[in-house]
Amino acid sequence: CQKIVFIILLFSFLFSWYFLKSKKALPVCLLKYLQDF
Repeated sequence: CQKIVFIILLFSFLFSWYFLKSKKALPVCLLKYLQDF
């Protein structure tokens, strides 16, 4: 279980880093989902 949580956090980090590097605005619904997560 712990490994699954780590993988999810890693993917979410890489995903947000990709958007920040490409300077694309994140959708509001995605931001709300990340805040709920």
